Amino acid sequence: IVYILLQIKQINMTTANKKCFFELLDNNLLTVDKLRELAYETGFMKRNAKKIDAPDLLMHICIESLKGSPSYNDIAARIDLERANTVSKQAICKRINERCVIFFQAVLSRIIKSKIAGSGSALINASGKFKRVLIQDSTIIKLPLRLFNVFSGVSNLQSASCNARIQCVYELLSGQFLFFQLTRTIKMMFLLPQNWKYKKAILY
Repeated sequence: IVYILLQIKQINMTTANKKCFFELLDNNLLTVDKLRELAYETGFMKRNAKKIDAPDLLMHICIESLKGSPSYNDIAARIDLERANTVSKQAICKRINERCVIFFQAVLSRIIKSKIAGSGSALINASGKFKRVLIQDSTIIKLPLRLFNVFSGVSNLQSASCNARIQCVYELLSGQFLFFQLTRTIKMMFLLPQNWKYKKAILY
């Protein structure tokens, strides 16, 4: 999803719209129908959406994120404008839950997998020598100061900043996230579950 956001930003921030967003997704082998299929698979959608469709919600969150930190009200207003449906910020709040996060992770996994298709991962897979290739990484992102009490950060008499750390482990051959965590920056890197095992895997 980060890749898509960057691509939209490179095209033109002012012309980021539904058409260019879904064209970028389609270039990564993610059609609207495929997105809905992922939404059902992850449990984010259980029936046909009347007002808040999974692909549309994904699009509006991504496009609004280019402008900063979108609120539920911003996303609801964007859906109102696009679909001529009245959607409340409370309805958006209910939809952005754990299943929504899993859906977004599934989309991101598919994008990464499409980007590396035909690369060295195919040769590794064909060799049959390794069952898993794990890519481990972390990064720190800046958050709005209103989240300081939740994620902490750095503050002094003159300024303050709020940050969070994203940590993940991605399995290259299957194209799936095995571990994904959003924590305070003061947390130790990669506090993996105690039963986590790296057996028969290459770890980058």
